[in-house]
Amino acid sequence: MRIFLLGAGAMGSLFGARLRSIGLRPVLYGLDTINLQTIAERGLKVDELDGTQSVWDLDVCLSLEEEVTQPDVVVVVVKAYATGPAVASILPLCHDQTVFVTVQNGMGNWDQIAAHVPPERIVAGVTAQGATRTGPGHIRHGGNGPTVFGSIGGEPSPVLHDLVRIFHRAGMDCEATDRVMDHIWAKLLVNVGINAVTALAGVANGWIAQCAPARDVAQEAVKEAMEVARARGAQPAVDTVDRVMGVAQATAVNHSSMLQDVRGKNRTEVEAINGIICRWGREADIPTPVNRVLTDLIQVLEYKNQSRGERG
Repeated sequence: MRIFLLGAGAMGSLFGARLRSIGLRPVLYGLDTINLQTIAERGLKVDELDGTQSVWDLDVCLSLEEEVTQPDVVVVVVKAYATGPAVASILPLCHDQTVFVTVQNGMGNWDQIAAHVPPERIVAGVTAQGATRTGPGHIRHGGNGPTVFGSIGGEPSPVLHDLVRIFHRAGMDCEATDRVMDHIWAKLLVNVGINAVTALAGVANGWIAQCAPARDVAQEAVKEAMEVARARGAQPAVDTVDRVMGVAQATAVNHSSMLQDVRGKNRTEVEAINGIICRWGREADIPTPVNRVLTDLIQVLEYKNQSRGERG
């Protein structure tokens, strides 16, 4: 199976290393040329959970104008706001049966892909793997967790079960489900509780469970999001708030993707996480004041970082 990883951040790189470990040669593509050149020249360094370091020889694509073998599967791991343009850019390299797999944060990614690809060629998913990019060509594995794949639009692609088997072989807990939206909502609720709070405070995930004020803010944000989820037909588990705290503890040393974006002075995915809860809350007449403040504060940081970049 020819796999193209559309996004070379921490998660795309981690998937690349794991797939390479079982003999596959996934192609890694992103917009950070320095990162990709470093991986091409020196390999991808992964700081593992057990304290060891592994190095992986990965194939990289520095430009979509390169000759790239038509992929059978494109794993989309770009930021939520970049999904549509990224998928459109890769389409000319694909064949008419290429399957697109989203394992991104937030809501709305499936819809953006479906604007370019028939629903039967899309696999939706979530992952609880944690990874942090520490420098060009270098990531830290921050936590193990299950990866779940399923179909949203009609009959599942035959590739779905092949992907589950491949991820299992690569040492990742993976399964197929016919209720993937439940898992996407569950992941969104975790991100609602962890990402913005850690990004604003500049702390690792474990602080959410350890620090009472951080815990209180996270819990209130999750409770608001659960009300919105119910209004949209989802059924969050009764222990969702406790589960979010459990995830924070299980990934205690990991830095959320939003914190990494803020530190890197990059745009965040807050609109697809806390922001979409606010939008859907307005539509359902459900107050979401905590999520509104978290969204606004993250956007203040984005504005500040952008303004500094323009002045620089």
